[in-house]
Amino acid sequence: MTIKVEIWQIKEKEPCPIKKTLEQEGRKEKDDLEEWIKKTPEILGENLLIIGNQIKTKSGPIDFLAIDKNGNIVIIELKRGKLYRKVITQAIDYASDIGSRCIEELDELCRSYTRNNLVEFIIENFPDKGINWDNISINNTQRILLVGTYITESLERMISWLSEKFKVLINAVVITYGKTANGEEIIASTSIIPEEIGEENCKKKSKKMITTLEDHRNHIKTQELRSYFNDTEKKIKLLSKDIEEIPKVNYIVFKYKGNVIARMRPCKYFFDFHAFGHNKEGLRDSERLRIENLNKDRVELFGKIRRYITYLKNS
Repeated sequence: MTIKVEIWQIKEKEPCPIKKTLEQEGRKEKDDLEEWIKKTPEILGENLLIIGNQIKTKSGPIDFLAIDKNGNIVIIELKRGKLYRKVITQAIDYASDIGSRCIEELDELCRSYTRNNLVEFIIENFPDKGINWDNISINNTQRILLVGTYITESLERMISWLSEKFKVLINAVVITYGKTANGEEIIASTSIIPEEIGEENCKKKSKKMITTLEDHRNHIKTQELRSYFNDTEKKIKLLSKDIEEIPKVNYIVFKYKGNVIARMRPCKYFFDFHAFGHNKEGLRDSERLRIENLNKDRVELFGKIRRYITYLKNS
């Protein structure tokens, strides 16, 4: 059943329907609805923190990027008017792009939008101060949240089907706008899938965490690329007998005398090789290589790590 929320104003003890819409009042998606959400993101749900706005992807800009308390990145697609079923394709395209972003890229987006790094921002702003973010995999799963003023029956049916049958973390929020007789503006929000059910689905998805070295090594589905990942791992450790290899949720970190010198993040069909070093001023910097096949040259990154180890040894 298509959701449409009506707002009524009690005037002289009589309910009067409020029929105004965003379109009728000349309210715009970018200038008005976006600004309301920026100032009060709770409109979309209690457990969301916005970390980016108008995020560029290969298929176009994402209206908002958020994170929930389970570490899922949320793609928010905003429409001033009706939500049609074709918006799902667009949102899935965006989610596939964001799913390949590493934590450093997400951190950069968060810094640009909030002026805080990602982990500090979520720890500071989530009400549940007991969350241990060392045990949560950030961006292991993506959520889609479609926002509009009206949803078609076909789209509502597709959302419910994807959520129930395939456990896709997708939902829609219907924003209802009204203007009272004395000019006061009112908005109300209604979720297609109740927030408590969506939260439970998020928790179930977040339980699949990669926490051991073997988990990381086996996460890559292609045998050849998995071997290449293992070879890269071994060559990093061969650079010094003092290198520690530490499995974290979502990636492996390599440390030399307490300093992070490399990081590797496995995904199903590629892995990220992140090398740390120092520049001419002696300041720490880094370089990342995304490896999808065996033709990627790792020599420069190994050299960067080797030089950094020498620098740390002599400093």
